[in-house]
Amino acid sequence: MSNKAPSNIKEWIEDIRDAYHEATNTFTIYQLSGEENIQANELWKMTPHLTLKRRQLEISEATLNQAEVTIESTLEENRNEQEFDILDYPIASFSLCYLAGHYAFSLVEEDQIDPIMKAILDEIETNEESWYPNIDS
Repeated sequence: MSNKAPSNIKEWIEDIRDAYHEATNTFTIYQLSGEENIQANELWKMTPHLTLKRRQLEISEATLNQAEVTIESTLEENRNEQEFDILDYPIASFSLCYLAGHYAFSLVEEDQIDPIMKAILDEIETNEESWYPNIDS
């Protein structure tokens, strides 16, 4: 894992898929330990922390709080603009929030988010099984 943000759409798809696997594995650990603070459809809440970890960033608590606000407002804006609720699609909501986290930390430009999301949604539609971690590995 590189601390640099991906530089093209293919790299973004791979990075977001890997981050989703990491979040899913972390969620499984929470479940096994009896932790109930997060639900399977709320993996998007982990995105600011995963962004920090995966990009090896050290920031202030205030900056993290601002990133969480950015992510939540991006999610809410999307929910208001779409005919469907993105929260009904955990991979899509995770992907959008992961990108919003990168935007909040100035790691991706706003005009890059829509093309990346379109590519991710296309990838999910054609290759959804690759987004679920293989528990046999």
